[in-house]
Amino acid sequence: MKPISLKQILELRNAPQHFHDCYLVSSINALTRCKNGQKILKQNIGITDNGYRIRFNNVFGKQEDYFVTEEECKLLTLCDNFANEIPIEQQHNPIIKAIEVAMNKLLRRHPTKKPLISRFAKCNEKFEYNKPSNFLEMFTGRKPIELNEGTLMQMTLKKDREKAIKLLDKMDSEKDFCFVAGTGINSSSELTNTHCYTITSVDKNYNNVNMKDNRLQKNIRQSYGQFINEIKYIVGYFNDLLA
Repeated sequence: MKPISLKQILELRNAPQHFHDCYLVSSINALTRCKNGQKILKQNIGITDNGYRIRFNNVFGKQEDYFVTEEECKLLTLCDNFANEIPIEQQHNPIIKAIEVAMNKLLRRHPTKKPLISRFAKCNEKFEYNKPSNFLEMFTGRKPIELNEGTLMQMTLKKDREKAIKLLDKMDSEKDFCFVAGTGINSSSELTNTHCYTITSVDKNYNNVNMKDNRLQKNIRQSYGQFINEIKYIVGYFNDLLA
């Protein structure tokens, strides 16, 4: 077994989201953007003779490995509610698909690792719908920074404006970070409701936050003010927190 290469890690930045798992695709994209995140991806994703070994570093305090075969990956297809396969325009990244299959296996073993509210959402695959903080902590073994993810009533960062600005300013100064931003149910027309985006860069001088929409494969730039008014939560790490 060998770890995935740096080339494969960097290709994950352009991996399209096909299923209802923006939490997973945006989190993996985020981990590619800091040095220790890349190290964890190399440690946690191994290539075997017939597929992949996906490691989760903290599942109820224990490390668990899930082996995924190429055949299992082939069987994971995007379908409608009547089990009809939906054609996809962009190729499914094989590593993302392997992690999705591994998450299905993990959730069959540990159903409570999917939040109760997410279990009410209609979906075809168990790995669909979850929280980025839940996935990141299981995958990295480190508890992420969370700002307003768990609240049900507060749909923007307006009440946490000072904390949000402080966090964004630190992203600009440190550069080496991996963070996900998520919307609530009152987003603008530019952003999708209840969706996760990868924060790709922050520029304090120009008052800008840059994000990647992995489903639409679209880069989005917002001012600090727009970001705070339209984003519900921020979840992730600075590089030293993953050491």
